[in-house]
Amino acid sequence: MVGGIGGPGGAGKPPGVGGPDALSKSAVKGAEAPKATFGEVATEKAGAVAPTGPLDQLRAGQIDRSTYVDLKVEEATKHLVGLLPPAEIERVQAELRDLIEHDPDVAALVKAAETAR
Repeated sequence: MVGGIGGPGGAGKPPGVGGPDALSKSAVKGAEAPKATFGEVATEKAGAVAPTGPLDQLRAGQIDRSTYVDLKVEEATKHLVGLLPPAEIERVQAELRDLIEHDPDVAALVKAAETAR
């Protein structure tokens, strides 16, 4: 009876293959020790990123609350373009703006979003 693939000791290692310690750092081309920790790189990148979304721009003082509301209303209704006539889209946008500006609960949410960091 045969004792398995490769005989009694199993298949064994393929020729020329070492274990995990077989490679030295000098054997790996281009390998260098990291110059900065992940946290350091993340902190540097986070500080260099400019505010991109409307909420980030509002919080950074780049736009005012009215502009923020306009951008959000436009974003909320962009899926209607092509489905409704332009006059209907403008009516929906006007109603949304009115709700945001005059409903105390919605206005409070916008103000909270502006001041949260």
